[in-house]
Amino acid sequence: MDYFVPNFGMDKDIIATETNEKVASALVGKAWSFKTPESWEKYRNHAKDADYNFDPALSEDMVTSQNSAAIATSQYGPNYKWGLDSLLQLQSDPICSSAGCTQYKQPEGPAGHPMDYFVPNFGMDKKDVLWT
Repeated sequence: MDYFVPNFGMDKDIIATETNEKVASALVGKAWSFKTPESWEKYRNHAKDADYNFDPALSEDMVTSQNSAAIATSQYGPNYKWGLDSLLQLQSDPICSSAGCTQYKQPEGPAGHPMDYFVPNFGMDKKDVLWT
């Protein structure tokens, strides 16, 4: 698509910010220095200098675990659940029956503390709340 886009010049906020930056730099005696060798060395990401190994060799324990998993799979088949899954009991909570928990219901009878009591309303706190 080719259509006319008007150019109204630089935004007034940007002009004011650049002017304020020049004034502030003159007041403190220091100026911003972008894309200079000094600023590049100071603010660059030094972590990128490290030569990371993204494909490290597995530890001896991991190699042993993988071998053990392969042996278990060959002996018992690929659908055999080994490891932590075989140690877990995948049943419902023994505290509750299939009908639900009945021993932990709320106690019946009158409440042990006052409820539904009158709370006076003195209006807005004009000392702490300011309307603008």
